[in-house]
Amino acid sequence: MPILVENFEGLTRYHVTGSKGDIYLTDISCYWGSGKCNCQDFEIRREPILKLGKAEAMKQAGSEIWPNPKYHCKHLEATFRKIGHELAIQLAVSESRKPKSHDEM
Repeated sequence: MPILVENFEGLTRYHVTGSKGDIYLTDISCYWGSGKCNCQDFEIRREPILKLGKAEAMKQAGSEIWPNPKYHCKHLEATFRKIGHELAIQLAVSESRKPKSHDEM
């Protein structure tokens, strides 16, 4: 069963149905845009480091890239992919509605 991501509340909260049918809640507004999930993987392995603060999390990740995928569980990764996919569709539709000159076609 594939992971299913559905918008739950506002633009930042999502229900994620895992591969075994369990439902998780992700919120991409938490931890400076890195996000939060209520799965055990996130709560046990990733969140304790994030609770130390952004600077410490970046130091432990060994990278200045933020948000850092090291702190994403598979549910957050699926959420960010869904948002990226929806954004790409919206941009494509928006661009297709713009009048084009003969040079652009």
